[in-house]
Formats: sequence, structure tokens, C-alpha cells
Amino acid sequence: MSIEVKNLQKPWYRQPLVWLVISIPATSVVLGFTLLTLAINTDDSLVVDDYYTKGKHINRVLIRDQYAVALGLSGSLVLNKKENVIYLKLHSKLKMKTTNLTLSFLHPTRKKQDRKLTLTPTETPLQYKAPLPLLKDGRWYAQVESRRWRLTAEFRLPTNSPISLQANH
Repeated sequence: MSIEVKNLQKPWYRQPLVWLVISIPATSVVLGFTLLTLAINTDDSLVVDDYYTKGKHINRVLIRDQYAVALGLSGSLVLNKKENVIYLKLHSKLKMKTTNLTLSFLHPTRKKQDRKLTLTPTETPLQYKAPLPLLKDGRWYAQVESRRWRLTAEFRLPTNSPISLQANH
């Protein structure tokens, strides 16, 4: 009985069980506000606001891939770090007209790290070049495209071997 009397004489803030009960909801409130702050201040670049409109464009993209397959197109990218230049060599079953092409380096999760370049033709047919952008090590997607066709590749940096580009079919 004397033990119970001693516990009753202590003020409430000296009771460990009270602090245990208070700490659970207090921790939940602090974590909730932390997550709310993160949700407001960080950008989720993977989510597109107009997903329906973007979804309708998939058919146009597939047609470009099918056209590249029909042309028998493939290619290889060489990242020459010494000269700070990218070289593209295209292979085609059919004769093609030489024009400027667009090369995109797409990061899988960070849209702000994406790079878009214009490939200019060299003197050699079906060969192109562009300045090499600064790319962080890791996984990347490469996409070479004209108005009518598109070639893609997935690769990891750093790499010393050529990157093989194919039409997704």
C-alpha cells in the first residue's frame, strides 16, 4: 500500500506512463507536418497533369517506331570524352536524305537532368555529331529522332563502348 501512496503523491509530469501516452500522438503530429511540408515543397516530375492528352500521343510515337523498322534503321552512339563530342552512325536498308536530327538524353526519374541536342551531319553519309553534354553517372535513355522516325536505347554511364540504338517495335 505504501508504494501506491508514493506513486499517487508524484505530480503527473513525473509519471513515465503519461509521457509514453503523450509521445505517440505528438510524434504523429510532427511526422504529419514534416510529410506535408515535403509534399508541398518538392516537385514530382513523374506525374503529368494532362495525362489524358499525353496518353493520346502514344499512337503517333508508335507510328514513328514502326517507320524506323520499315526503313531498317539502327544506329550507334559513341561518346568521345577526349574530343568532347558525340558521334552517331546510322545504318539503313534504304537510302536516306541527310538532315539535322535531335538527340535526347533522358534521365529515368529526374526531368531536370534531361538534355536535348541537335545532331549535325558530317561529310560521311549517315554520320552525325554534336557536343557532348555533362551527364551524371547512372542509367539513361538515349533517343534519336527525326520528324518521321525514332531510335532509342537504354544505357549506363560511365561507358566506353558504343551505345546501340534500335527502333522499339
